[in-house]
Amino acid sequence: MRRSRRVVGWTGWLVGCVAAAAPALELALERTRGELLAVPVEVGGERMRWALDTGAGRSMITAALAAQWGLAPRARFDVVDTRGQVRTALAGGPLAVCLGEVEVRLELVGWLPGERLFFEEEGLSGLLAADLLAGVDLWVDDDDVRLRVAPAGGLVSAYGGARLPVELLEGRPAILLELAGLERRPVALRLVVDSGTDRTVLFGARAVQLAAARRGLAGSAALVAAHGASVVALAPLGRARAGEVTVRLGMAALLPATRDREEDGLVPLAALGPVLFELSAGRVTVGASPRAPPPGARTQR
Repeated sequence: MRRSRRVVGWTGWLVGCVAAAAPALELALERTRGELLAVPVEVGGERMRWALDTGAGRSMITAALAAQWGLAPRARFDVVDTRGQVRTALAGGPLAVCLGEVEVRLELVGWLPGERLFFEEEGLSGLLAADLLAGVDLWVDDDDVRLRVAPAGGLVSAYGGARLPVELLEGRPAILLELAGLERRPVALRLVVDSGTDRTVLFGARAVQLAAARRGLAGSAALVAAHGASVVALAPLGRARAGEVTVRLGMAALLPATRDREEDGLVPLAALGPVLFELSAGRVTVGASPRAPPPGARTQR
């Protein structure tokens, strides 16, 4: 079969993937030096590796690729790094990204003009964010470094696990967790499920609240995320409940200087076991174990 290719106006590239012969495709991921998950993608017939960061709202590329593909800026948005620094990014599109044989249309992708992004130093050309999840089901196993992707609704029948409702905060999937013993009563935390961080993170007032409740900090550590790395203070968060599931949140990174956001913080995907994102159905499945391989599913490397 031949891959079709066409340029649509000046706004961006639309690249047709080969028609999928199977409802689900498994992709072999890589783990970078900075512990990010790298996904093999194809854009415009060119193969490359992008980071997977479900805690970011907008997929991003390097400024060099934006210039190469002739993407004209259509919008601006803020990018907040792990130090709380806010930078203004440009966005253009549309852009079609192929994950194996499944095409994902991104209406807008962002880039930071004239600046090298953290993931570029890892040999990655872009970042797949939560906007990827609007039109596909995505199963990610952080431990085994595997990913399955299918059109929306194509994976749910193949997986068991605890299904949790999600709230979309700027397009990012957030779940509600109940933390016991913070102030003599359970505290509800709205945490975005984030494949781009290596530990639980609390922002603003919640970070201050945790430090006060725990009567001090428990040292510091490097926090690695897709938009940078920095040294942050730590405090023990322990366990929380998400529905009927117990989640080990461990030591939380505190970012009190980060302005308060809609979410209270981030929960690393690794803390939830394999996760199935079904945002078209308004839910995620944690501890998502396959009952059997999806019919006709195959692996691409």
